[in-house]
Amino acid sequence: MAHFGHNHVLINRALDGRVMLRDPRTASSFSLTVPVAQFVVDEPQARQQEGSDFPGEIPEDARSGTLHNMQSPALLDTAEFPVIAIDSVALTESDGRMIATVAIKVAGHESQIDAPFTLDGHGQLGDPHTLTASGSMELRQSALGLKPFSILLGALQVEDTMRLKFHITAVEL
Repeated sequence: MAHFGHNHVLINRALDGRVMLRDPRTASSFSLTVPVAQFVVDEPQARQQEGSDFPGEIPEDARSGTLHNMQSPALLDTAEFPVIAIDSVALTESDGRMIATVAIKVAGHESQIDAPFTLDGHGQLGDPHTLTASGSMELRQSALGLKPFSILLGALQVEDTMRLKFHITAVEL
């Protein structure tokens, strides 16, 4: 049954949050909310950017089916938990790289993970009023208290491990 499945690209461009910059940077804090209803599944351009592990365009009915399964009570339970909340617990810095220990609240479960990232204090085009954090990491759904989607007694199932990539720009208000 595995040949019926494919890798997914999930994007959410509707993040909201705040950053409190302090000196030193490790004394800073942040919080983000991710509206679960705003995820986009398998956008063609995003799949293409991810390379050969994400071949071809996915039909709209398959994309909407994946989104429906993801937002169902069995996984993210969008109706009961409309946002994913991410709050910094601690920040450390080593060799020019930051690591944020964050508390993630997703679908009624809270977990703590360490997320490595780089920080650009001048954001896009050198604007002194923006701050950009970028990073990539492997993350297990089970570490977030989620049970990966599965059907047909496990004959077709979503992998537990996912690659999380982020590029977040904060703008001074």
